[in-house]
Amino acid sequence: MPSTPPVAGTGSRADEDDTFVFVARGMVADDAVLDLVDLAPSTIRIRWSGGHDVSYLSTGQFLDHWLSRRTAATRARFGLLRAHKLTGNPVGLLVRDPRIVGSGIRWTLAHADCRVLRESGSCVLVLNPPEWPDARVHTA
Repeated sequence: MPSTPPVAGTGSRADEDDTFVFVARGMVADDAVLDLVDLAPSTIRIRWSGGHDVSYLSTGQFLDHWLSRRTAATRARFGLLRAHKLTGNPVGLLVRDPRIVGSGIRWTLAHADCRVLRESGSCVLVLNPPEWPDARVHTA
């Protein structure tokens, strides 16, 4: 993987630092890319400035937003979902260059805290997450 590039989203919580949540039915990855396969048609958007606001937008609207504001890799947390629990710890990533591929979205991986599985089922990618300790979902 290339060296770690500058990171967007590490300053104040302004409009360009909104958090976006992507949910997909599957994923495929290698050392250079992460594909979210069969992506949900809406992306959840959490605005931090001017009060907290949660809304959604289409993948196309998200890509328009990204292209108008992002110039560097952005922090992300990636996790796999399995029947009512998160499996393993979320993986910290730096992602860039999103593009639509088939029924999903492909991200170039600029950096990963650890190796990402090559293929799996349901997953979530939180782009530009707020600072939080590694969240774990516990089930009884």
